[in-house]
Amino acid sequence: MFPDTPQAKKALDLKGIRLFLWFARFPLVLSRETKNGFHIVRLLDLRLFTVEGMFPFVYEVVLDDRGNVQAEKWG
Repeated sequence: MFPDTPQAKKALDLKGIRLFLWFARFPLVLSRETKNGFHIVRLLDLRLFTVEGMFPFVYEVVLDDRGNVQAEKWG
């Protein structure tokens, strides 16, 4: 299930996110707003979850308060 926020919906249209979703078998999308007005959308593949609670395969998108992409990276 994907968060129903404008920022998450915008992030899902990015080329890097589409590649992630093509690869991921059990995608999880986490979306949160920071104190400085930025919005962070992270995608994880639950099949790559490790015992220690680390997620080695993460894609992150940072958007400003207008929904413009400020950064996107593999985590």
